[in-house]
Amino acid sequence: MNKHYDFVFDNRNQITFPAGVMYHLFMDMFLRDNPINSIIDNMKRMQIELSFRPEQFWCCVTGLKKEIYTNVYGYNNIQYMGIFTPLRHTLLDIINAHDWDADIFLIMDNNRKQFGIIMSPVKSTACSAEDLALKIGQTVQKEYEKSIFKNDSSYCNFTSLSEEQHGLDAIKTGFKQAFILNDTAFFNMEPVVMTEDRLNSLRKVADYQTVMNTCEKMFQLLDNGNKSECYKTLKYLFENLLRYSYNKKLLSDTFNYLRYALLKRYTVWDLTDDLEIETLCDLDTYHRIEECIEALWPALERVGAAVNQNGTRSSTVINAIYHIKKHFTEDLSVPEIASYSGVTANYLSSIFRQNMGITVRDYVNQCRIKEAERLLINSNMQVAEVSDVVGIHDVKYFARLFKKHTDISPSQYRIKHIKDLHEESKP
Repeated sequence: MNKHYDFVFDNRNQITFPAGVMYHLFMDMFLRDNPINSIIDNMKRMQIELSFRPEQFWCCVTGLKKEIYTNVYGYNNIQYMGIFTPLRHTLLDIINAHDWDADIFLIMDNNRKQFGIIMSPVKSTACSAEDLALKIGQTVQKEYEKSIFKNDSSYCNFTSLSEEQHGLDAIKTGFKQAFILNDTAFFNMEPVVMTEDRLNSLRKVADYQTVMNTCEKMFQLLDNGNKSECYKTLKYLFENLLRYSYNKKLLSDTFNYLRYALLKRYTVWDLTDDLEIETLCDLDTYHRIEECIEALWPALERVGAAVNQNGTRSSTVINAIYHIKKHFTEDLSVPEIASYSGVTANYLSSIFRQNMGITVRDYVNQCRIKEAERLLINSNMQVAEVSDVVGIHDVKYFARLFKKHTDISPSQYRIKHIKDLHEESKP
């Protein structure tokens, strides 16, 4: 066994480079595109030996990913290595006691930093690879409960095991499979051993269209002010459809839909916070699927509160308002807005007035005047420039329209509000 292949630190907590560190580096090279013969020759040159048998072995990945022990539990690399090294020794003892040999090393990938294990049975009577992997995972879990989790059950150790492999060239193949299996912890983080057979038994195919339809239903409920049913649909989407799909691509497509739908409604209801939505809909923000529900619901609830306060709007009107707010500085026509909303101009004009109490054209002008008010106070633009920027290219018409909405001229509005700001700034 290779217990002596440990990381060694100097008195400044810097890693030194004896054979132990080189062992971990060489083992990690097997996972990459380095020539196998070159790795073996260099290991022999440094008198570093392998314990597993290339004729028959399994690849196992266990341990928390770096992003969790660092970002969630606040462990730095030195602190984590203080757990890794003695735990590695314990695992080697357990593996040996069950008539297996193994090489255990630190996976160097910056986002992982997990235990990589290559193991081979010594005797035909040895326990199965899956049983051994379960004992390994349970041992790591117990250590984490004692030293990292400390009564926090949000996360757990998750272990994955490849199918049986043969030949040194198969190390990379085995770990590629083990990594894919290990990443399924996102969907169902439990202290189990994930194998290809287990994954296939758990997976339920989620049709893309079914998922997108569920997303659409969720926002329809929200737009109708039905927050309780919206929340139930959100949970069903993540806890049933997406969890058991074990499909990161489908999950990514779902977040793309949610990003667009939320940005649209934040814009419509003047809740715009692009940074918040982009962060909420960034899949890399989350480590477990449950976190998605916890993070997304407050954003959805905020939209629901705006609906309850201001009244419901049809999906057609929501689309129209979104397009207007994004493009009111351009030459907008009702037919163009209707085309974006997927309806005829006559239908849009009718339903918009029903929902908003004003015409589409009046709403466009409202948006333009509101932006003009902001520019008059916060910029040094001339009135003619402001008029042009907000999409009204006739300054006389702009002045009449501005006075119709505010009861004073653009120049008077600027003078009045700058004076008010000056008064407010006085001690």
